[in-house]
Amino acid sequence: QNNKRKIALSDLDIVNHVNNIKYLEWCLDIVAVDKILNQNIKSFDMNFKNELLLNEEVNIGNALTSDNQFFSISKNDKNCFSMIVSW
Repeated sequence: QNNKRKIALSDLDIVNHVNNIKYLEWCLDIVAVDKILNQNIKSFDMNFKNELLLNEEVNIGNALTSDNQFFSISKNDKNCFSMIVSW
């Protein structure tokens, strides 16, 4: 599953980069609500690779296995962020 997002002013931190918590929020926004509410997150591992800036368009992808969900955020086919959530 892939989702697109354009970075808004409210996504930025004091130095005009996307605030770290936004990456997590964007990923969790594409998870089914019942999964978030009915399953406990055991752990998550985030890897920040490249900065994201105002008005850039990003693609948020994810894949699911029985125990883990994998997320990536990319711009122009370049991976900027990855995360693994263990359920």
